Amino acid sequence: MVTRIPAHERHFVDLSWIQAYWLFSYGEWYVPGNVRLGKLRVFNDDLIQPGEGFGMHPHEELELVTIMLVGQLTITDDAGERTVVHAGEVHRISAGTGTRHAERNQSSDPARYYQVWIFPDKPGLAPSHEQKDFTHASRQDQLLTVASGRGQPGAVTMHADASISLSTFSPAFALEYPITGDRCVLMYVTSGSISLNGTLLEQGDQGRVIGEANALSLASATGGSFVLVDSAA
Repeated sequence: MVTRIPAHERHFVDLSWIQAYWLFSYGEWYVPGNVRLGKLRVFNDDLIQPGEGFGMHPHEELELVTIMLVGQLTITDDAGERTVVHAGEVHRISAGTGTRHAERNQSSDPARYYQVWIFPDKPGLAPSHEQKDFTHASRQDQLLTVASGRGQPGAVTMHADASISLSTFSPAFALEYPITGDRCVLMYVTSGSISLNGTLLEQGDQGRVIGEANALSLASATGGSFVLVDSAA
């Protein structure tokens, strides 16, 4: 079953220094029944203005994945690690037993990224991080898996039964995505339009799939790009 959630139903936040769309209950915004999808806890579409960002704050027992779309983000943690995530790169923090980090846009241009939080399979992991550059990897008319806990070669490793993939479809392109009934899928459309099992999703729309035992049909009449999160139920 595919549930379409139109773009206007996302929660929008504008604090001058950040403009963000939240897909799941987050911060002060709480909607019963919209807290998680399987192991997926958070999906935020963030735009941070130059010189702004989040100060040092704690996390634990989460896989935190940053998918950089535009600009760059500097991430520092309480262990002294400092890394800059550029457009096209993906960064993962396993918060595990507990870590503190800050995220700031130290450039002169806005920074847009997807922030995805996924529950790990096992508690008590030592905090760690990993980053990879997918700038030149092809996502045209195929799914490019950028983060995975399912042994996908080349992807950033997550400690969770989940995967995150990116794709751009040409007009009139289609493919089948295999799935079993114990999986949950979120599709979020970055641009253009994508059909998910016959349900049309436009830019900013999301499609949520639960309990679907057959392959998902992904297609685009006009072309479009999207992110797909596949997790255990």
